[in-house]
Amino acid sequence: MSIIASRLNDSSLKDEPLEQDTPLPPFDSSDTDAMLGSFYLELASRAKSSLHNQAAISKKALEVACSETIQECEGKDVKQWAMMDFAMIRLKLYLKVELSEFDEKIYEEAKKNIRQSPSIDSDDDKGFNSGNFIYAKV
Repeated sequence: MSIIASRLNDSSLKDEPLEQDTPLPPFDSSDTDAMLGSFYLELASRAKSSLHNQAAISKKALEVACSETIQECEGKDVKQWAMMDFAMIRLKLYLKVELSEFDEKIYEEAKKNIRQSPSIDSDDDKGFNSGNFIYAKV
């Protein structure tokens, strides 16, 4: 299990509703934490804007979707849109939201992009920057 996934799984957060405009607790300055915090906040923002039942969006649900996405993308240079699409569908599945035909197509396209993404060939263990997210070598 990756460092990110273990941090999410060890979280003491309960399945509580996500409070409006409540930022994540501060993270330390490592690349892993910066990437996790950025992705979590982006996913929370997208979920709030696109899901009808905002009360169902909990910290635990967001953590699970983030963890599953990070595990799926582990060691690969995955495009931001594919990670976010994958995470949104995983969030919907966690929340037991019925997927539309369009959702299923988005999910399949995201999984295809993740599978076809190149491996991270970085010699340092600090990761690299790509777009708005900092990807960590996990």
